[in-house]
This record gives sequence, structure tokens and C-alpha cells, in this order.
Amino acid sequence: MGASGEKIHKSWRGKDWKTLRRRVANKGVLRPQYSYVWLMFCLVAMGVIATGTSKAGFAAEQSALQDDLFSVASVPSGAWYAVGVAGTLLSSDDNGRTWSSRKIAEAQPFGWLDLYSIRFADEKHGWISGEQGLILRTDDGGKTWKRQTSGISEELYRLSPGNANDAIAVGTNGTILYTRDGGEHWIKRMQKGQLDYFDAIMSDANNGWVVGEFETVMHTSDGGETWDLQRGGKRANFRAAALFSVSFRDQDGMVAGQSGNVFSTSDSGKNWRSIPSTTESSMYAVRFSDGQIWIAGDDGTLLNIVPGGTQNPSIVHPTAATLTDVGFRGSTGIAVGLEGIIVRTDDSGAHWHKVGQK
Repeated sequence: MGASGEKIHKSWRGKDWKTLRRRVANKGVLRPQYSYVWLMFCLVAMGVIATGTSKAGFAAEQSALQDDLFSVASVPSGAWYAVGVAGTLLSSDDNGRTWSSRKIAEAQPFGWLDLYSIRFADEKHGWISGEQGLILRTDDGGKTWKRQTSGISEELYRLSPGNANDAIAVGTNGTILYTRDGGEHWIKRMQKGQLDYFDAIMSDANNGWVVGEFETVMHTSDGGETWDLQRGGKRANFRAAALFSVSFRDQDGMVAGQSGNVFSTSDSGKNWRSIPSTTESSMYAVRFSDGQIWIAGDDGTLLNIVPGGTQNPSIVHPTAATLTDVGFRGSTGIAVGLEGIIVRTDDSGAHWHKVGQK
């Protein structure tokens, strides 16, 4: 049983969840309301029991490989990529309708490391981040990947580019990295307090945000060199929920996290307000799309929010599996999650359909 009493299934790779729980406790961050922190601490070590069944007329399907997926992204040409456990890399050349699987590097020493994040700056340039400080870069739209030197061994949960040259990466124990030269050099900006940061977003070459434990939100206006605390950040505040995801469009931003907590800003993070939530499920991904906001998380939950609207967020459950990331390009959206789950919409989220791998 988890700290809040929820059931946890056997973790992958034979890792003992009790050992992981002890490690978290020793860091002084384990507390009852961290009901799903183990997943986002490693984004992999364990997951909530999932059946993969569909609800409310929505269809979903687990991949034949059933590899946990942690991140999804697209390039303007229509290609989509998803990454996950043990070097898993999936690609789709038909706007997410079908997917092919391959390992990121079968013969390389890092071929079996977990890949937590994939993001693209443009048609050609993108990054993957993962276990043990792993950073990979592509200059050909995802066809090939080259390892870059991060200089650290911490887990890197998210890497976000502002353009092909400027990017930030975040992870465990206060880790923040930034680059100004396309990743040729990654510069450390380790933060005091050694909090874990779970997500990052850059809106341009200079402005970026990171979120993490204890409701922490930080902002940079110089590409990652210096950081200002906008919210949370106090380890002693055990009531503060972990924030797992952040997204911005212009001055409008949204963060989401543990137990369905969602906050929004309309002034680049100077002020944050709580958004009434229709779920207590922890949420791991936030994306702006066509005047809407989609948030994905535990129990196959997808929240839909209309900025400035008067109604509470609507909710759908296209699957019972935990959804770890969601991405949109135009009216097409893809959400991925544990046990290889992939769900797709081609009408801006009005309906979500099953997809498969070949």
C-alpha cells in the first residue's frame, strides 16, 4: 500500500518499492499527501494498478510491448516521438495514427537508461533527457541522436528548449542546467535546499519556469543563469503539494501537481491563483492548445480548461492507466502513459481514439 493507502503494483526491473520509499523518507520529503511521489521521483519506479479499459465511449489501447512511456512531442512536419523506460523510443510518421518502436541506442552504454523527456525546438533540433544525467541531441528531426556531456549524474526529468541554442534541464537534488550553444556546454545552477524539480518550460531564449516539490515555482529571465522564487519553495511547509508540470503561452501560465492541485497566472507568474479542480488525481502534464488547456494524470484523467471561462474544468477518462504527458499540434493531440498507453484525438479533444504500435 502507498502512504495514503492506495495500491501499488510490483515495480519494474524488480526494484523494491519499500527501498525507494525509505530513500525518499531519508530525504525528508515523504509525507502522507505524497500519494504518488514515487512515480515522479523516478517517473518509473512504480505505478498505480491499471486495467487499460475504456470509459464513457472513449477507446484506448496498451502497446504490445507495454513499456512505460513518460514523454511525447512532435515536429512541424507531422512526425511524433515518445520516450520511456529502458531506452524506449517510439516514432510515428502519420500524425500519431500508428507507431513504430526502436531502442535509442542498442549498442551504446546508455541504451538501457530510462528516457524521461523529449522536446523539440524546431523541425530539426531537439533533446532527450533521462537517467544518470543523460542528455541526447538531434539535428535531423529525431532520426539520429548524439550524446552530450551534462557533467552530472542526477536524474533529469525535463529538458525544455527556447530555441535551437538555448535550453534548460531540471531534475533531482536541486539540479538546474542551462545551455546557450545548443548543448555543447551545459552549465550547472544547483539550487540550495536540494529540492527535486519535475518540469520546466522556456517561452523564449531568456524566460523560463521550473516547478517541483513544496509547490515550488521559479522563474529565470536570463536563460537559466539566475532564478527567482515565485511560489512555494519552503521545505518546512508539509501542506504544500508537489507541482509536476508547467506550461506558458505569452504571460498566461498554468501549473499542476499532486492531488489535483492546479494554479494559473496571467502576469508571467507574479501572482498565482488556485483553479477549482474536479479531480483529486495527481496531474503530470499541462499543455495549451487552440484556446484550451489540457492536463493529464493519474487514473487516465484528462482535464480540459477554457482560460477565462466560468465553468469548472471538464474531465474525461479515456483509459484507467496513468497518463504521464500530453502534446498537441493543431487539432491533433497525443497522450502517453504507463504500460505503453497511447491515446489520440484529431478534433481538439472532443473525442479520443485508440492507437497502436507496429
